[in-house]
Amino acid sequence: MAEAERIEKKFKYGVEESDQTHFEQYAENWLKRQEPFFKATTYAGYKRNLDIVSTR
Repeated sequence: MAEAERIEKKFKYGVEESDQTHFEQYAENWLKRQEPFFKATTYAGYKRNLDIVSTR
C-alpha cells in the first residue's frame, strides 16, 4: 500500500519522497513546488528561514 501511495504522489503531484527523506530535503522540495504561488518577498522569507533551520 505504501508503494502505491508513493507512485500516486509521483504521478499526481510530481513528488518523489520516501520515509527515508530527511526534513531538510522535504522542506526544500516543498518550497520549490510552492514558489509560483508565493510573492517574491514571502518566498525569500521562507527560504531564509529554511536556511536558518538547516544550519542548526
